[in-house]
Amino acid sequence: MDEENGLAVCHLGIGIWRFDSNALPTHIVHAGKQHRLMTNIAFGGPKRRTLYITDSLNGEILIAEMPVAGKRMFAHR
Repeated sequence: MDEENGLAVCHLGIGIWRFDSNALPTHIVHAGKQHRLMTNIAFGGPKRRTLYITDSLNGEILIAEMPVAGKRMFAHR
């Protein structure tokens, strides 16, 4: 989830969708034909706007800058 209560979701074969708090799609992260099995994601980086994405097809970690920062985790407050 992000700071605006949006949700980032892996969609196998497509990429990462970001939905707003009303469940409407706002953004898609598509990594091209080389990376097709994006299966896990986590927000990070200094401003929590970097999305780290696991590509299970080849074991790579991809990154994408998101428009909204990820929600601060309770354990990290």
